[in-house]
Amino acid sequence: MNKIITTNNLQVNDLPSKNSAWKRIIEFASTFDIKSECAEGIRVSGVKDIGESSSLIEIRAALYSEWRRYNHLCSSPEKEILSKVWEVIEILRIKLTIVN
Repeated sequence: MNKIITTNNLQVNDLPSKNSAWKRIIEFASTFDIKSECAEGIRVSGVKDIGESSSLIEIRAALYSEWRRYNHLCSSPEKEILSKVWEVIEILRIKLTIVN
């Protein structure tokens, strides 16, 4: 199990590189503790819910949700979802660069 990285401590170098393999993405997604970081008001079911205005926590929750979904299905996501995952990671990278 990967160690938990709180969103407040998240750094750009913690993120998977562009077009990383699914394994690297799920390793990163598993560093999010959804129970301790998500308020009851956050309703994110996956990366399709994410846009430029999404918060860091919403983005991480979406990536976490995709990891859990495809782990449950015992498969990798289709190309459309994987493409959106990379897009979402880049949004996260930009937001972290601005914050730090």
